[in-house]
Amino acid sequence: MKKRIVFLMLATVMASPVYAGFQQTNPSAVTQIDKVLKMPDDAFVTIEGNIIKQVGNEKYLVQSGKSTIVVEIEDELLMNITVTPKNRVRISGEVDRDFKSIELEASKIEIIK
Repeated sequence: MKKRIVFLMLATVMASPVYAGFQQTNPSAVTQIDKVLKMPDDAFVTIEGNIIKQVGNEKYLVQSGKSTIVVEIEDELLMNITVTPKNRVRISGEVDRDFKSIELEASKIEIIK
């Protein structure tokens, strides 16, 4: 009887789905800004470049090469870091496309050393 209970318990555990955290297949993949400008709404991307100026409340112009994009960066993401136009940064977030503009909504920012 005990063997049967143990067997049923093991079968239940083995048949249960395993829940683990999501792992992105290539988390370090960087997308060029000119390609981001052609991507669909809500696409998740990572870009690298320099924040060259603030263009609005929580909105910054990021440049890489000759391409630029406006990135919305919540103040909370910048609380513990100081970024200047000389710092190269890596920004991850979602493309925010509407009928007349495209921006990137940052979910993570880090200075590249």
